[in-house]
Amino acid sequence: MNKLLIVILSFAFMFNLNAQLEQNSVAPNFALTDISGTNHNLYDYLDTGKPVLLFSFASWDNISWSYAAALEVAYTEYGPAGDNSLIFLALETEDIEDSALTGPSTFGAPWADHISYPIINNSLGFGNDFNIGNSYPVVQVIYPNRIANPVL
Repeated sequence: MNKLLIVILSFAFMFNLNAQLEQNSVAPNFALTDISGTNHNLYDYLDTGKPVLLFSFASWDNISWSYAAALEVAYTEYGPAGDNSLIFLALETEDIEDSALTGPSTFGAPWADHISYPIINNSLGFGNDFNIGNSYPVVQVIYPNRIANPVL
């Protein structure tokens, strides 16, 4: 029985592994609006000479919640209040209402209170363009030369 369970879980994880852009691939551009109404264009950010960290998550995922907390530490150090060397964007790639991000979450506080940098919801083709699949969370750094580097 244990061997069968291991085989089944192996297949489940095999099809749900870290889907994202390949290392050293060119990231496609996007122009998306965050939950505050601000527009974000990936290539415009990259043209400033700064890398962009993309945190793709699902609002129901407890691992995403934990990673968001860890990324807040990085945002403090490398975002506008720190050395301002990195741009951070969070992308909720499931089909949910903005109220699911601004209201209480299953983890207590709203996602909008848990993440200080812009949160983009209903990100249209982002999940397909960046090969997110059903694997959460996904963290990628896109460099000014538009090359992707998967982190998680």
